[in-house]
Amino acid sequence: MDKNKAHAILFLDRSRLDVYIDQQPAVLSFPFAENVISSLEVINPQELENQLNAFIAQNNIPPLNINLILSVNVVFEKDLPEGSAEQQAERVQTFLDSLPFEEIETKLLTFPQGARIVAVNKKLFQSILFVFEKLGSTTSNILPYEVLGQEGATVNFLDATACSMLLKKNDSFASYAFPHGAKPVPSSQQPSKKVTITNAPVNKTRLYIMVGVFAFLILIMVVLLLRGGK
Repeated sequence: MDKNKAHAILFLDRSRLDVYIDQQPAVLSFPFAENVISSLEVINPQELENQLNAFIAQNNIPPLNINLILSVNVVFEKDLPEGSAEQQAERVQTFLDSLPFEEIETKLLTFPQGARIVAVNKKLFQSILFVFEKLGSTTSNILPYEVLGQEGATVNFLDATACSMLLKKNDSFASYAFPHGAKPVPSSQQPSKKVTITNAPVNKTRLYIMVGVFAFLILIMVVLLLRGGK
């Protein structure tokens, strides 16, 4: 974190991006054009960059230390009942397979009453942060709405007072944060669906069995070839 940069909260909702910069009296709002972002998909990355650059220049936004909060309207989530590690892994994978995005970032949140898997379209937040970072900003945290507390699911916007108070709790953000850092994939490429699971339970037993079976089949093939050569 660069202490020389202004601290900021960006609030990403389905139809807009709100920008609060510490010590400033108002929240700036950047609405998404339908031909740029629609149904949580980035349709035109270049036009998004052009419009965001114009918004940043028009409002004289300096390089920032960014905490990005994802609203309830942006994430997909599923509460996970108690079960074995294998059951949990299957539930998580079934949930992620149902999402319509090629690249997904996830976070497993744990609460006293149970666990919850939260997922977001990776390209959506990457494409936005990429523009700010090109202009010198850095991203400190990417956070689901749960960081806002029990009322987080009902929050559709943040005012300056709420943002200022939230920044004072910066030390508590780490346990909620999604991983981040990778740059967006150029739109000319067509990657296969890729899922990154953070803190989710993983069962490797099936993988080990498949490797063992494959090795056994190779051994049989070698024995048959040796016999055939005699």
